[in-house]
Amino acid sequence: MILGTLVITTQATSQMAPLAGAYAPRFVLSAMGNYWLWLFVLAVVFLAFDARQQDERARFAEVLDVRPISNLALLGGRLAGTVLVAWLAFIAIAVLIQAGGNISHMVYEASGSDTASVWSSLAVAVEPVSLFVLLTIDTLPALALTAALVMFLTSALRARVPTILIALMLIGVHVYAVASAPMFLLPIVSLVTSYADFASDIVPTVPDPSILLQRVALLLFAAALLIGAAACHPRDDGRSRLRQGMAAAVLATLGAVGIAGAVAHAANDLALREQWLAAQQAVQDLQYPDLRRIRGEVRIDPGSELILDLEMRVAAPTGETPQRLHFSMNPALEVGAVQVAGTSADATHVDGVLAIEVPEALGPDTELTVSLQAGGVPDGRFAYLDSAVDWRRLPASNRLLLLGTDALLFNRHYVALPPGAVWLPTTGPNLADRPPDEFTVDLSIHVPETWVVAGPGRRETMTAGHFRFSPAAPVPEVGIFASRFERRAVETEDVTLEVLTVPEHAGQLDGFDEVMEGDDGLVARIGAMLKAAAERGLAYPYEAFTMVEVPSRLRGYGGGWQMDTALFPPGLALLPEYGFPTRFARVYRDRRYSFGVGPKLPSEEADRKQGMLWRLFALESAADTPQHAVRNVFTADARGPGTMAVDALCRILAVRTLWRLYGDESKALFAAHRFARPATDANPLRQFVWGGGPDECR
Repeated sequence: MILGTLVITTQATSQMAPLAGAYAPRFVLSAMGNYWLWLFVLAVVFLAFDARQQDERARFAEVLDVRPISNLALLGGRLAGTVLVAWLAFIAIAVLIQAGGNISHMVYEASGSDTASVWSSLAVAVEPVSLFVLLTIDTLPALALTAALVMFLTSALRARVPTILIALMLIGVHVYAVASAPMFLLPIVSLVTSYADFASDIVPTVPDPSILLQRVALLLFAAALLIGAAACHPRDDGRSRLRQGMAAAVLATLGAVGIAGAVAHAANDLALREQWLAAQQAVQDLQYPDLRRIRGEVRIDPGSELILDLEMRVAAPTGETPQRLHFSMNPALEVGAVQVAGTSADATHVDGVLAIEVPEALGPDTELTVSLQAGGVPDGRFAYLDSAVDWRRLPASNRLLLLGTDALLFNRHYVALPPGAVWLPTTGPNLADRPPDEFTVDLSIHVPETWVVAGPGRRETMTAGHFRFSPAAPVPEVGIFASRFERRAVETEDVTLEVLTVPEHAGQLDGFDEVMEGDDGLVARIGAMLKAAAERGLAYPYEAFTMVEVPSRLRGYGGGWQMDTALFPPGLALLPEYGFPTRFARVYRDRRYSFGVGPKLPSEEADRKQGMLWRLFALESAADTPQHAVRNVFTADARGPGTMAVDALCRILAVRTLWRLYGDESKALFAAHRFARPATDANPLRQFVWGGGPDECR
């Protein structure tokens, strides 16, 4: 069955769609890990429920009864043996899958076949970190708890049929709980770390403190049930059953306290977000300064600390003379020294509201310089506080999870600081409907020497690990993404087009030269589009456009009532890693695949390559269509009532103007609401992969 799920997911996801890789065999544990573990949980039930009867049939029970061994030691040995049998079987299957996948991949590559075969279907290998976590931290506590539960029921009921019925009923209750529990409680309910939390080649999925606390609680429950089984065992070993019962009660209480602590921790996340949201709404009607320029240094110590040393040029709101400047800023960043016009100033930073005292009332339209230093690790929970739908309150079956859950990433493998995380001071409350505010940027970014940074506009390399971003055009927001990227770049119409991918996926882009070059190549077509757009007043404002690969767990939509796409910060397009593990070579070699993208190139394989690249970089299911990249060309600056309507109208006009030059149409607007519904299609896997069905992918 386990091997069958891998083959099925291979067939279902070996096609080009940006979300196809979400349920690819490499990341299959996010969807199938619970089911695999439940199989072995059931196996443990049938292994353990009649252990005593097996001893009696083998005439071994009499021998054990006369031995000076305690019931606890006897049952503990049985539990260890039962768990070990199931666990070793699981490990053997995992080793078989990994070894078989690698061998099949080598055979398939050596065959040079242009079509699918049994080797291509078996050429799968599960992401190793998530598999290791499943086999150790996830599996052992679950199997131990199940075996202990069955032994307790056997000792207490002394009847096989009620024992197995109650055990199966409890497993069924757990299955229902996993399917219906909201996501914020899933770490406490689920037995698998990576379930609904997609594995990643970029950022390995490891257990967080809540999951570890739950695993410890499961082991405490297992110990309590084992001791309880020893106390209820019909064999008299001379031990005090009362003391054993009291010990079992103490351990069960400790386990319950652990579960309660994990639940309280999860509920605290929701309460903290509500507290921050209330604070932002309370200052929504304040007059905020106009940010004209922001410059300074950003030092990134991956996984440890973000250090900001900024200088902001601000102006008073029209007709206002404020004595205090208000900004929004991530509450996890500790603000240090603050100066206003070169003079030290008092500042408070509470619940994400940064208030800076002005020594003298700021005159109307007067500019001044605000300098501040801050440091810490930004908190992703502060992002998108006013989302109409909160994924944390949805069950795991909801497809909104496909668009990512983490608002930012800050670890030793990858740093993603999207604008929604408010890691830079922002004028206006941290709400989706805050007035737009464009400003110029001049930032120096310091990262480890082997890292590369993607940001707004063209990247200037100062030294190894030191980059500068200073786009000529103003930006409404700033996003920074850094990791060990490998770069592919071309230049057309004085714009640098680059793709940054992690080394693990960089090889996927090899072999596409024939579709990039030439009069009908992608570079020439994009250049013609840029030129035609500039002639119609929609010139690309930055000197570079960077498509950067981001981990699958990074959230790709914003907040507010619309939950608009967040995949296009200024100068950037974010490419979720879902599509990269797809086997490109298998697709463009297989003549069954045709994407219908013109113009026709010299060979069928070249046509398939071009269509595949277009589909990959379209980000279709994640943000509708590539037309949303026009956000990097056009930004509305409407203010006052009706701002959203004017912005939407202007965006539609800009998108249609630009993409009709290419002979295409677009809906221009995106909302994540269509993902915020459980899949109801007859084929759930296909529904998950396509994010609404293939009819919605243009």
